[in-house]
Amino acid sequence: MKKFYLMLAFSFFISFPHVEAQEAKEKILSLADILYGLVDHYIIYEVKLDDTLSKIAKEHGTTLEFVKRVNKLGDNQIKVGQRLTIWNAPFTIEIIKEDNRLYLNLDGTTIKEYHVSTGKSDSITPVGEFTIQSRYPNPTWFHKGIVVPGGSPENWLGTRWLGFDKPKFGIHGTIFPELIGQSVSGGCVRMKNHDVEELYEYIPIGTKVIIK
Repeated sequence: MKKFYLMLAFSFFISFPHVEAQEAKEKILSLADILYGLVDHYIIYEVKLDDTLSKIAKEHGTTLEFVKRVNKLGDNQIKVGQRLTIWNAPFTIEIIKEDNRLYLNLDGTTIKEYHVSTGKSDSITPVGEFTIQSRYPNPTWFHKGIVVPGGSPENWLGTRWLGFDKPKFGIHGTIFPELIGQSVSGGCVRMKNHDVEELYEYIPIGTKVIIK
């Protein structure tokens, strides 16, 4: 039952770009607190002098992309006194190699699930606990002395990179979506591009990753 309510609450939260008036949005969030237990997962933040979206996101343990999505911001422009809804609850990522699944967890409960690809042999994708150390949109791929720019149809990393604190390993997109769900990678965790783009919005540097 907890999983159901958390999944419902999170879906409810990220749908708020469709609510235009901030006052109405805050009233709905207050109701969601009661119904779904969202309390302590977000704050209403009033923009101060010298604030930037990147600064606000970093100070509250979230991402610029998630702040913009939740507040329906088309660009990075904000103004003093503006009220923003800021998610501030940490996510964790759990990857199960046997099932080729990635789970996005909140409060120990799975709220999103994705099909992935892991190493073509069991030992290639490392097991253990890691931390997201880098984030790049349209990453450059360095492969056997060749530099493949981001956005190239030859770039195996796809559209996003979430790098671990273990060098050369991370979560990324793919140009081979038909292979997702199979154990075929060189050690990294592959996702379909639209899935890794969604995950990238939620995951700040410092997020814990557990691979089993």
